[in-house]
Amino acid sequence: MASIVKTSSVMIVDDTTNDSRGKRWLIELFKAKSFMVAPIKIDARVVGIVAVGEIRRTRRYTQREAEKIQHLASKTGEAIERLEHNV
Repeated sequence: MASIVKTSSVMIVDDTTNDSRGKRWLIELFKAKSFMVAPIKIDARVVGIVAVGEIRRTRRYTQREAEKIQHLASKTGEAIERLEHNV
């Protein structure tokens, strides 16, 4: 997951059995066959992640799906930032 922090971009792993970027513990925990992970950022620093995965079969995520998860992560970061300012 360090590459997500370094690049601040969505990571897509279509097949966890053939891609070494996925952390084994994460794959085993969620039993994911495929997954996408997007960074949650506040002021350009990564504070968390949003992840979605497929547990039944491998699949190819579309560019549109990657854009949606990036948008969700962005909105999550904005919400966290608003909460921090209101506390």
